[in-house]
Amino acid sequence: MTPVEVKALLASKGWTNVALAARWRCTTVWISKIINDSDRAPHYNDALAGLPRGPKSERHKVTGKRAPRAAKASRVGPGYRYHGVITQGDVLAVDPYFGSICEEGEHGIVIQVVDDGACERYRTVFPRGDVELLDAALIDQCFYTNGQVHEFAQAYTYQSDKQVLADADAGRFQI
Repeated sequence: MTPVEVKALLASKGWTNVALAARWRCTTVWISKIINDSDRAPHYNDALAGLPRGPKSERHKVTGKRAPRAAKASRVGPGYRYHGVITQGDVLAVDPYFGSICEEGEHGIVIQVVDDGACERYRTVFPRGDVELLDAALIDQCFYTNGQVHEFAQAYTYQSDKQVLADADAGRFQI
């Protein structure tokens, strides 16, 4: 696709550079580079073509209703960059490694989101029953979400690391 075709596609789906940058968690400069690169990698064309309707989609203009506004996060700052993105029950994949607790390619499961007033931390159980409280900086370094959600962990009520270990030994956190 040419840059003009990409711009037309984004406009038809209701996407602005700012909204797309927020969705893809990158800068508007990077989005602009992708759009204006006639020789962009094919996966970008696939991603752009597969975008759902955006926040400024035509369906809102036709009905005369305003596009729904995103709820404001109760807290802002770098420690809250995964607020609403990583939630209880999410499966985190390890990349490249996380010491002796989890090897590359293994997974951790978020069993509790803890807000300490300065940032959100994610209590995560690993395959061997280890439990770690991860902050956003550590997630940036070693983890990524893989889109999986663990049903048992979604409704899990954290009581203690000892209880988590017992539940892990019982196979409740198997993926």
